[in-house]
Amino acid sequence: MFLIKKITPNADWGSYSPVISRYHSNVSYPISKISSQRTSQEVSFHYENVELVEFENYVERIVKRGKINTYSKIEHSNSLWLKKIIKINFDEGTILFHYDHDRLDIPRETALTEIEIKTITGETIKRVLFDYSYYTTPGSTSFLGKRLKLDRVYFENKERENLPGYNFTYNSTPLPERYAASTDFSGYNNGANFIQDPSDFPTQYFYLDPNKSTLPFQINGDANFYKIQGTYSLEANETYAKGLLQNNLYILPCSFAH
Repeated sequence: MFLIKKITPNADWGSYSPVISRYHSNVSYPISKISSQRTSQEVSFHYENVELVEFENYVERIVKRGKINTYSKIEHSNSLWLKKIIKINFDEGTILFHYDHDRLDIPRETALTEIEIKTITGETIKRVLFDYSYYTTPGSTSFLGKRLKLDRVYFENKERENLPGYNFTYNSTPLPERYAASTDFSGYNNGANFIQDPSDFPTQYFYLDPNKSTLPFQINGDANFYKIQGTYSLEANETYAKGLLQNNLYILPCSFAH
């Protein structure tokens, strides 16, 4: 691991450490420390390394030049590495992040359940807590048919009394399994109840206008096309493509008098 320091005129120093994904060789840099040259104060960020394996592994065989039936074997592991923040230290105290919910939609992953704010002496003065449930694809028994959703964010003071919080309300539109072919040309759910087979192909529309060419949808007012009938549609469906969050946040009643 290496550090990169970011310098801006008349500003503080920031240190960054890399997060590397072997999938498509992505690299990101979560901040690890902020230091003030003026006050000498520091804020440090601590992470847990998490490896999420959602992609198939494969073996690559490379034939050696000039040698028959001789090759070298390279094993590839397509993994996504994450850095999950677990603690922030600063002069006045510490912020701890707890991940106690085992996710049903992503194997080996956990969800944030609590943020705990402590003073420099270790006294907890506030908690932020999270409640979750899942969208479940009808008829699916796979983890791909589940999606985590945040239902509630609420707060507690140091006496563990409830403070005002927030609820989230979602619409009940059923969703297909992740990576299913029940999507439109932009990747949004279009409500198609479809299980893809390797021989399947989408319906397309070949327009004689060269500026339009072959499209996965029809253009209103232009009937000058040939329809190439496929086994499923990539056309959009607004009912299913709309966002899931239905209502704005609202404050929950307090359980104690101010």
